[in-house]
Amino acid sequence: MSGEDFEDALKYTLQRKGWKLSTTKKTGDFGADLIGHDPKGRKVVIQAKRWNSKVGVDGVNQVIAAKAYYRADHAMLVTNQYLTNAAFELAKRTGVEVWSRKRLNAEIEANIPSKSNK
Repeated sequence: MSGEDFEDALKYTLQRKGWKLSTTKKTGDFGADLIGHDPKGRKVVIQAKRWNSKVGVDGVNQVIAAKAYYRADHAMLVTNQYLTNAAFELAKRTGVEVWSRKRLNAEIEANIPSKSNK
């Protein structure tokens, strides 16, 4: 799965939960891959990282910058991996919501249409 496919799958998963999202442009996105509103009406920016290794502080910094740039109420970092300890600490201190591998898998599983609905 490419990075763009990962973003699309995340967008699909969140939209099934009532989120209203759009994809930002591929370059010059100011640190956000998805932008929109969650079911509570908060403006949210999301940085999606489909990586082969842990996400470091730079990933968190990108979404912190995106939150400021887009004047969002909330920032999320979603990855198929985990965060380094420093990145996790920065996210925690700055209020960035993190969905790492375990949480992401749970969200995807919860939103797969059941076979009985086909």
